[in-house]
Amino acid sequence: MGIRFILVALSIVAVLGGGGSDEAVPTVGDSEEFDALVASGDPLAFMVVARGCDLFPGTCGPLGDFWRAVAVAFPGRVFRLSCDAAPEAC
Repeated sequence: MGIRFILVALSIVAVLGGGGSDEAVPTVGDSEEFDALVASGDPLAFMVVARGCDLFPGTCGPLGDFWRAVAVAFPGRVFRLSCDAAPEAC
C-alpha cells in the first residue's frame, strides 16, 4: 500500500503542478495534539519539518509542493509536524 500511496501522490503532484498554500497541510500544534492524532488509529502521514529548517532557505521548501498535493488528495490525513513547535514529538 505504501508504494501505491506514493505513486498516487506523485501523479497528483504532476497533475496539479504543486503550488497551493501551506494551509493545505494543517500544522500539529504540540506533542499532545500529535499523540491524539496517532492514538486515533487512522492512517495518517506527517511532514516532519526539522528543527531550524527555516534558517536554511531552500533545504525544506522543495518538498512543500509534494506535501501540499498529498494533503489536497487525502484531506484530514496529512499533517505538518514542526520539530521547533513540538520537539517532544520528534
